[in-house]
Amino acid sequence: MPEAAPAGADRAAMHRLLAMLPAPTRSEMVAMYLGGLQAQLAQLGPLLAAGDPAAAPLVHKLAGSAAMMQDAALSAPARALEHALLAGDAHAAAALWPQVQAQAQLTLQALATPG
Repeated sequence: MPEAAPAGADRAAMHRLLAMLPAPTRSEMVAMYLGGLQAQLAQLGPLLAAGDPAAAPLVHKLAGSAAMMQDAALSAPARALEHALLAGDAHAAAALWPQVQAQAQLTLQALATPG
């Protein structure tokens, strides 16, 4: 199974990426990322609880969005969750989901705080 999260992963790379953008573009990217992340989290909980195969493509989107935003702390466990779902490893998926949720909450907090 892939490593769930890089040691010491934080959101510094994401903040560096955002700092390179003009303020209006940065605001738009953050709003789109936050809105998508919140919607994906709300959809994933019930899908994962039901063992619905539609969870894997949604996790793939979440992991890809996080990677594009340089949010390695979230993309790594999300990618690991995707791999577990695709492998049919319900035990690993159940263990990874709380990690994804925790990292997503930290991302939401980091982006809600200016800087």
